[in-house]
Amino acid sequence: MRFKWVRETPPRRAAAGRKPRPTAISCEVGILFSGSMKQDASFFAGYDPALIYIAKKLKDALHLESVFTSAGVDYGVEADEYRGGVLFRSVRVGAFFYVRPDSIETAHEVMRQHGFTPYHGAAD
Repeated sequence: MRFKWVRETPPRRAAAGRKPRPTAISCEVGILFSGSMKQDASFFAGYDPALIYIAKKLKDALHLESVFTSAGVDYGVEADEYRGGVLFRSVRVGAFFYVRPDSIETAHEVMRQHGFTPYHGAAD
């Protein structure tokens, strides 16, 4: 699965002697961890997957994947769009993490132990 985060604002000029920051970041998620607990869609067949987290940054998605892998939590992740911003609302892309309904409490506990706030509510 490939995630791509694109910066919404036009790039600024770099300060003297510095390189400009990239406007897009692309990464193959899941390759960095061997023995990953990440599951494909067939793992959720017959179940209603529960959305437990929306990672808005690639760094957060990679960290949560490593946390779930080390804790042995089976999860699914997919790139999807969400609405963000308060004053200037826009559609953004994030990593949506799902678990089976019987794993919700375990996943929430693992997330809290590592500083993540579980998602509760309807997705935009």
